[in-house]
Amino acid sequence: MTRTKTFAALALALAVPALGVPALVAAQATAAPSAVPAGTYQVESHHTLAEFTVSHFGFNDFFG
Repeated sequence: MTRTKTFAALALALAVPALGVPALVAAQATAAPSAVPAGTYQVESHHTLAEFTVSHFGFNDFFG
């Protein structure tokens, strides 16, 4: 019985934060650019990724 309770508590602890994440992402994604406060922002190299895609004669995409 103790193992079942431990598993249930672990499952609940992992599920609760995941429930709030989609709402947080949606709130950030729908913000108007004019609503972002002006200021100096610093890029975090561990959390930043710049990507690009170029169409190669309409046959496939070159990306990097």
